[in-house]
Amino acid sequence: MLLTIAIPTFNRCNMLAKNVTELSMMIKNNDLINDVEILVSDNCSTDQTLSLIENIKNTFLDVSIRVFTNTENMGLTKNVLKALKESAGEYVMFLGDDDYISESYLMQILNLIQKGYGCIIPSYKNITLSGEETGRGRDLNCCSKSYKNGFFNCFMNSWRGHQLSGLVMLKKNLYAQCIKENINNLYPQIFMISYCCLHYETYHLTDYPVLVTRPPQQSKNWGYGDDGLLTDVFDNYGKLKLTSLQRFLLEIKFLYAQYWRCAMYLKKGPIAFFKCLWKLMKSPKITMINRILLIFEIPFIFLFQALRLLLSGNLLKTLKTKVDA
Repeated sequence: MLLTIAIPTFNRCNMLAKNVTELSMMIKNNDLINDVEILVSDNCSTDQTLSLIENIKNTFLDVSIRVFTNTENMGLTKNVLKALKESAGEYVMFLGDDDYISESYLMQILNLIQKGYGCIIPSYKNITLSGEETGRGRDLNCCSKSYKNGFFNCFMNSWRGHQLSGLVMLKKNLYAQCIKENINNLYPQIFMISYCCLHYETYHLTDYPVLVTRPPQQSKNWGYGDDGLLTDVFDNYGKLKLTSLQRFLLEIKFLYAQYWRCAMYLKKGPIAFFKCLWKLMKSPKITMINRILLIFEIPFIFLFQALRLLLSGNLLKTLKTKVDA
């Protein structure tokens, strides 16, 4: 088996069923039955997940659809790692149960795998629960590009691991590394992508964006806490074989690219914002130099991003965007 499409899921049976049905049709219509499998890692759902997937399996008898059901809800991270462990493919593509890839994306992924890339990172578009595009996303105006393995690759691309769906990675040694380094935070994919970028040639594929569902924050079963989950993100960089300077550069890159993780607390008031800064400044998961300079870095990043948004004509729209940590 060349590729496993691994879908961690919990209580989203209808969206999951739609996703698995569409994927099964892609696999069957393109004669990929021997190359691609679908793996569902069910985190002890209490809805109709199992029965709906069983119906799909009976409809697409030739397509490999495997389901693993946890006896208890083990949380997002352990469920993602279990999906990685149980994947039979040489490569694994993670996909959210409510996120969707196109047939063109799947076919291009298989083409890039054949060329020897060990890591493939997509662009994405945000959609609502009803499937309407929001006009937001990431890397939508970027050209696809390849990167040689090494730190520069990691610096340019590891931050893009914040979004799990559509990430494709060579499975070899990946699960063992996650277990060895005791990856136990809400962004295990940051570690996976960073590891792959350091070791394998990477392709940033922007031509066929993944459709990522963005429900209202109140509809999610998780939040950003009081630090934008940055300590979880940076915990991964500390598990890689990097120098302190390299870790610091990765942290700065992530803070710049995902500046909203701190900026959203400004809309909640100065107390929430300084609480965020304080938590970051005292976190042992962040490099010492970053903790010292953070109070100067964040305002500079905000200013730079504000100028960028102003020049692009998006500043007012961004300021009006509602956020809820």
